[in-house]
Amino acid sequence: MTNKPTISLNLTLFTAAWVIIAVTSFYVCLSLPSDLQLPIHWNINLEPDSYANKWFALLMLPAVSVLIALVMTILPMFEPRKQNLMMSSRAYQGVFWAVQLFFLTLQLFILSEAWQWHWPLARFISLGMAMLLLVMGNYIGKTRSTFLFGIRTPWTLSSEQVWRKTHRLAGFGLVTTGLFSLFSTPWANQLTLGISLIIMAAVLISATVYSYVLWRKEPDHRLN
Repeated sequence: MTNKPTISLNLTLFTAAWVIIAVTSFYVCLSLPSDLQLPIHWNINLEPDSYANKWFALLMLPAVSVLIALVMTILPMFEPRKQNLMMSSRAYQGVFWAVQLFFLTLQLFILSEAWQWHWPLARFISLGMAMLLLVMGNYIGKTRSTFLFGIRTPWTLSSEQVWRKTHRLAGFGLVTTGLFSLFSTPWANQLTLGISLIIMAAVLISATVYSYVLWRKEPDHRLN
């Protein structure tokens, strides 16, 4: 096993998709009035409360996408449990693309604001969350224990069996939350988004507690 493992994230496909979005955003910027301000932040009521010039607003998320791609490309090199991470490569790839799709969804909303279509923000967030959670939930239960990827508690990191059972529970919960977000997208509002966030928080808290309970019941798997 090499000391510098890499996980293929299909950066060629990512670059092609990114160029399309970036060029589209750049073209839209050129067509807009020079003094136009676009929203970049929204309050709890999904009302814009912060604005920026068109260049920053439309090119911010493409820049963040590139940063995430760079980080997730380099990150495997610093994983102490390199072999486990490589065995979880499909999950790692899935999460990478789920995150990129989430940012793409938000970028489409910013573009819709630039074109003054004024589509409901809640629907974009709900759809983006659904894709993110469904992909993560589908893959997370198939991962092996690593220090950089997954639900990392002292108990999951000390037992492969605890890790596996905890992530299976979390995966089921995340898929359930993702399905709720997906089916509620046509009617998405503050309430449905709030319910999704509450369910997701409950899943993560339950998984953390569950990992401790499992660890207590399986002392033979503890590391000395």
